[in-house]
Amino acid sequence: MTARDALAELVTLWPRLPGLVGPDWRTLRPRALEQIDLLASATTDAERRLGAGRLLRLFIPHPRVRELLAEPAARDPRRASEGKPDDTADLNGLCRLLAAAPYEQWINAAFEGHPPEEPFEAERIYTLAFTVDCYAHPRAFTAAQLDLAPAAGEDSAVLDVTLHGDPDAITIRPVCTRLTIHRNVPASGTDTAGAAFEVTLRTADRPVVLMALFTPGGTPSVTQVLRLTLRRAGPVEQTTLLPPLTAGEGGAPDISISLMSTGGGDHTLCVVDRTGSASARLPHGVTELMSKVREVRKGLGHLLGGPRCSVYETSLTIPEDVYEEGLRAVAESGIDFFRTLFFAPGGSKDLRKLGDMLVHAVDEAEKEGARAPRIQIVSDELCLPWHLMYVADRYRENELSPTRLLGLGSRITLVPLSSDHRHPPPETSGTLDTLRALLAVNSDIDRPDSDRPRTLVSGQLDYWRERLADRAETLYESDEVTRALVGPREPDTLWYFYCHLEEGEDQPSEDTRMVLTGDRRLWLKRVRNTAPHDQPLSGAPLVVLNTCESASPWPVLRAGFPPYFLAKGARGVVCTEAKVPVEFGVEWARRFFDLLLAGEPLGTALHRVSHELLTEHHNLLGLLYTAHGDGGVVLVRQRSVTPVRRP
Repeated sequence: MTARDALAELVTLWPRLPGLVGPDWRTLRPRALEQIDLLASATTDAERRLGAGRLLRLFIPHPRVRELLAEPAARDPRRASEGKPDDTADLNGLCRLLAAAPYEQWINAAFEGHPPEEPFEAERIYTLAFTVDCYAHPRAFTAAQLDLAPAAGEDSAVLDVTLHGDPDAITIRPVCTRLTIHRNVPASGTDTAGAAFEVTLRTADRPVVLMALFTPGGTPSVTQVLRLTLRRAGPVEQTTLLPPLTAGEGGAPDISISLMSTGGGDHTLCVVDRTGSASARLPHGVTELMSKVREVRKGLGHLLGGPRCSVYETSLTIPEDVYEEGLRAVAESGIDFFRTLFFAPGGSKDLRKLGDMLVHAVDEAEKEGARAPRIQIVSDELCLPWHLMYVADRYRENELSPTRLLGLGSRITLVPLSSDHRHPPPETSGTLDTLRALLAVNSDIDRPDSDRPRTLVSGQLDYWRERLADRAETLYESDEVTRALVGPREPDTLWYFYCHLEEGEDQPSEDTRMVLTGDRRLWLKRVRNTAPHDQPLSGAPLVVLNTCESASPWPVLRAGFPPYFLAKGARGVVCTEAKVPVEFGVEWARRFFDLLLAGEPLGTALHRVSHELLTEHHNLLGLLYTAHGDGGVVLVRQRSVTPVRRP
């Protein structure tokens, strides 16, 4: 059987594979998806043939699949008449079809009446239509796929579609902005028309990038993003960006911000709220943004590096003068960062409009009785410290409010988008009685026999033993953590790290390492090789890094431990923006986990802890923690524990 034969047959077999493989399918599927991802990204037919061989070797041990792949029908070109890919199909196209096969439906983007081989012309109107195709269609979406699923018990769902592009390069006019998805039925089999937009290129001498955002009807929650790159000579390149698959149970965000790379170092920013959406190009490159990130973190560093910083280590309640000085420093750097992104000299009117949308959301949240807004930030490349922004049209020294800092006044989560290394999470959250946790700690932090004794690690281990008994496994050394990352192991709901972390000198750096017991280091660059992405974390756990500066200072999302754990299938990662005082880290952890174990969603738990520290203790250090992933992630299904109020 040729590689082309095998790939074509696997496309048609995919819906039946769970039954054909049997119980081993749960472990085989992620391994197969990893190989399929490599096939879809291969650049030569030689690479595709090698990849097809690796993929087939995964299925050879399963007799029922092996027999079907060996059947003569798999090599019979007449099967094209039955709606299956034929043997004359392009090998690259078959690889892409196979990449789409695991998903029931996907969105197809096409310019109506425009042959793929013809060039695009400037000042001519083209109609871009979005429809839904079924995986069995031989010429379905061949470049990228989008997971689609109506809600449980529903036969259909409605997506609102918005299309964005650089206004200096393209004009967009909406024709129809609603796309209806029918469960297991492609759009071509219904009377429902797809979404459509008229686009006019202002210039055809350089690539133009379009971003289509798909949101559930009536909410600003961006669930899918499709990026289209138009070149004068064609063809249109299509890339799908997907949020991490999670079992989130929180409400939809009040405002969604999307930051997308449009090639050549440029980025487009989109803001969606309940009134509509707007977009603009960001007038900064990665290097310049790196400088801005460093500047905004200076204000955060002031909380920890001033002459009075010891108060954060010795007392949870901060003196009023220290609090006011710290708020001033964080607000000054935060408003500079906000203005840099939205009100910078040379920025467009559309960019200022996006800033005004954020200002309006924060203004509304400050009204008496208003709830803190949910803000979702999705990004395909850059990971900026949005929670450190101080959102105001201008700096008012006598009217500083901590709730205008996004990290204190909003329930905010960062949602990294990726089309690679997606591993399915549990379908539902469990209960406290079934929750399992892995704890990786540096016991050297404890000093029980010193002049100033402390038992921070042992105290936390007692906390988990009290709640989970023998379902909390403790690891102390880097080798133990490496073995756990390689697996397989019994599924975990939570991984918690309480240790030191060292950042590499160069950025972005693979030299980041965790320092565990005995001064043993867990090096990120070694772990990537020993425990690669194709070996997902069992149970898709939430990973909490209560360490020093686990969020990389480099704004590119691929740097550091958080993107590594997300690629390994974590349903979310909580990380730190600066060096965390060890005593404060313990107090934060108690409050945070009390809420999570009581059934609070991730975003709500983070916000409540930060707000309690602020209102009860004048403590701003809740800003040190951010979440990457879906803010609606819930660890336990019901409130099994009442959070303990601690002095």
